[in-house]
Amino acid sequence: MLSDRGTILNCNFEIMIPTKQFSLILFISFLMAVSIQAQHHYPCGTDGHLNDIRLKKHIETLEDPSNVPVRMTRYIPIKFFMMADDNGASRVSYASVFKQLCKLRNDYEPLGFIPYMDGLPEKIDHSGVNNSPNTNGSSLIMNGLKDPNAVNVFICKSADVQGASGTILGYYDPTYDLIVVRTAEVSDSTATLTHELGHYLSLNHPFFGWENEPYDANEHGNPISQNTINGYPIELVDGSNCTNSGDRVCDTPPDYLFSFSNSVSVSNCNMLTEVFDRNVDLIETMENNIMSYFECDVYDFTDDQVQLMEVDFESPARAHIRTGYVPNDSRIEEDIVVLSPPDGDVEVFNNILFDWEDVENADGYYIFIRDIFDFKEYEYFVEDSEFLMTEITSDSKVNWYVIAYNESWGCTRTTTFTFDTGTTSSTDNTDTSFSTFAIQPNPSNDQANVYLKGNKKELGTLHIFDITGAAVFSRDIEIDTDLQVIDLPEHLSGGMYIVKIETSNGQSSKKWVRR
Repeated sequence: MLSDRGTILNCNFEIMIPTKQFSLILFISFLMAVSIQAQHHYPCGTDGHLNDIRLKKHIETLEDPSNVPVRMTRYIPIKFFMMADDNGASRVSYASVFKQLCKLRNDYEPLGFIPYMDGLPEKIDHSGVNNSPNTNGSSLIMNGLKDPNAVNVFICKSADVQGASGTILGYYDPTYDLIVVRTAEVSDSTATLTHELGHYLSLNHPFFGWENEPYDANEHGNPISQNTINGYPIELVDGSNCTNSGDRVCDTPPDYLFSFSNSVSVSNCNMLTEVFDRNVDLIETMENNIMSYFECDVYDFTDDQVQLMEVDFESPARAHIRTGYVPNDSRIEEDIVVLSPPDGDVEVFNNILFDWEDVENADGYYIFIRDIFDFKEYEYFVEDSEFLMTEITSDSKVNWYVIAYNESWGCTRTTTFTFDTGTTSSTDNTDTSFSTFAIQPNPSNDQANVYLKGNKKELGTLHIFDITGAAVFSRDIEIDTDLQVIDLPEHLSGGMYIVKIETSNGQSSKKWVRR
């Protein structure tokens, strides 16, 4: 979550997600990259020249008070691409992407921005892009995949930049207007994507100009003995040149990349060494600025940084993400209450019903199922709060969990449940000979009835199973072409049951909740 100034605290339909494969395309011009995650002391291959040009224009815009943006809710569409190798390996999990969505929401909402998913994350299999996203060919491929009306975020195994040393955690590419972030950095506990989205919205590092030359007392002096660094003016403490030096933001104090300096001591996000500018003014840098490289637990955007991001969002260059669409921005506050299957043993191994109570404000549910002994994982997105699984093997161990999500929230999930499947098979053949099969009332407190009408007369059996798959009631029935009412037993205790009717043509099942 954020403070009033922006303090960052670390904190449906049923589908199988399709996978696409793309061949390498060669061509392209120079790739520019901006990057680094604000929580780890790593270098990045930053080239902020294009952002510097944008910032200069934004500052000129703000010289007219009538152009100051009004504080309001601004929705930022995000399109996530979950890259993997050609064989599907080394891909980030959906659970991590949902956590990242919540991290962005918590970091940006107090500033007036609400990031949201522009469609579900998309899986892409391409080893070249996954391992080397910064090559010319990979950049062109990502550019071809982009959603034209969203901030496009490619989650890759590597985010290293050509020509840069060290491990790169993420970067914003202003040439193709896309973000790349390392798979390991996608979570609710790192600020990498928060940092890169700041770059996307025009912010530069406060030490712009010093990226490849951190402050060195022996070379630059103390007080600083020079006016420029790599052709850029060196920012002064008194703010006299703040709009044409550093990050051009006047309420971010000077930073000469002190976090990488061998001449400066830093402890617990505090710069301990005194450094003076050329006017002999003591530099009190802002170690916990989100766009810096200091390692801190809490980060801030400044008021001027927020205002520049607002100006950028409202600029013609960002018209494509100002779609006017208002997503579901309700937070999902309640826990997911699981009804079945329980931890422990389940007698059957197919037709297992995964069921949980409806969750307020959820647009849908993501269910993850791992068949441990069969070495298989299954992922499904469903609209309803239940899912019938038919593919689990017999005599196996299964792990599973559910996440309730909407377009702007994905932090609500169950713990991971475990159960063992039995060896009893439940036929997956569905009887289509019923024109009516309903249970009313459902849920029920007292008497409940099955309303049944067949398309032909035939014999059948009515079974009732509890959530473990154990049979608790059974009786033979005669199915008629006239509507008939069948009483369900009243002696059963409260809980969730499966009512199944079997005939020689197959079976049909309904969920029944008895209170």
